[in-house]
Amino acid sequence: MTDILFYHLERTGLGAVLPGLLEKCLERNWKVTLRCGDEAAVAKLDDHLWRYSDDSFLPHGTQNPEHQPIYLTTSEKNAPDTDVLFLVEGATAPVDALSGLTRCITIFDGAKADHLTSARTSWKELKDADMTATYWKQAGNGGWEQKG
Repeated sequence: MTDILFYHLERTGLGAVLPGLLEKCLERNWKVTLRCGDEAAVAKLDDHLWRYSDDSFLPHGTQNPEHQPIYLTTSEKNAPDTDVLFLVEGATAPVDALSGLTRCITIFDGAKADHLTSARTSWKELKDADMTATYWKQAGNGGWEQKG
C-alpha cells in the first residue's frame, strides 16, 4: 500500500524543505518523479536543485525520465519505475494513479490559496476512496508534527 503524506509549509518555503526530502529518497535508492503545477515551477526547481548547496548534489533532470533519479515534470505520467511521487506547486494526481508507489508526498504552501485548495481537494478524494493519508505541519522548531 502506498504511504500518502501531506506536508503543510508554514514557516519555510519549498526550496528549503524539498532538497532534504529528496536526499532521503536517494539514500533509500528510491526513484522520484517530482510533479509541478506548471512549467515555471519546473524551471525554478530545476535551477534550485543545482544550486541549493555548495557541498551537495541532487542528480535530476527534465528530460529522459528513464535515466533520471529525480525527474521533474508537469506530466501526469511518472518516470519508469518511480517509487516516490512528489506533488508540489499545486500539482495533483488521481487517486487511482497512486497504486504501486512506495510513497506519494504532497507539499503545499498554506499561504497560497490555490495550493491549499488543491491539497484539501486531494485529501477529500483520498478519504472518499477510503485511503489513509497522514498530515504533517511545520513545527516552531522547523521540524514536522503529525496532525492527522
